[in-house]
Amino acid sequence: MIPLDLKLKIESAKIFYSNFSIEERASFYSKAFPKFPPLRIWNGRIEDLWFLGNDYTNKSSYYGSYPNNYLKRMEILFPDCHPRLHLFSGALPPGNYIRFDRRSDLKPDILGDANHLSEFFGNWEFGSIFADPPYSQEDALHYGCTLINRNTVIDECWKVLHKDGFLIWLDQVWPQYSKQKWKLYGKIGIEISTNHRSRSVTILQKV
Repeated sequence: MIPLDLKLKIESAKIFYSNFSIEERASFYSKAFPKFPPLRIWNGRIEDLWFLGNDYTNKSSYYGSYPNNYLKRMEILFPDCHPRLHLFSGALPPGNYIRFDRRSDLKPDILGDANHLSEFFGNWEFGSIFADPPYSQEDALHYGCTLINRNTVIDECWKVLHKDGFLIWLDQVWPQYSKQKWKLYGKIGIEISTNHRSRSVTILQKV
């Protein structure tokens, strides 16, 4: 059951329209981050590598938190994609988005299992979903949960996304997806620094 205040938050969010071309999104990125290399577009989709670096002065103590500046860059790329859902939200603070997690101690906006995501949202549709699931069995143990079924969760995300909405999936693997349901919009490699795990972002657009 979604609390009334969250229902109002979803309903009052900007109506989603995916009007921006991929070139326009790349332009937003270049203007916001003029010191970074331009976003690389190849064969009609984003294909890039981001070196995010460590920020020891402002580092979350939460295991597996988003890499430094990752959200800032992604939000510049997709400014129009609201309402926004953060799946496996972890210790993300409250904001202009809905936080979904299965751990009650993290006090997410909605407590639940991502394998049954569509059961929580009824007729609401999101403009974008940011997902950062446990990558391995070892990671799942850190969070005190079982490893997710990626195929199931991605299918559940499709059910609650607006047509042309985006799933932005941060992981250590390239997840499987149905080409009848999804268009591959981009792949971005994520590097932090030496002796840190490499990650990648798979950006899928609902068709």
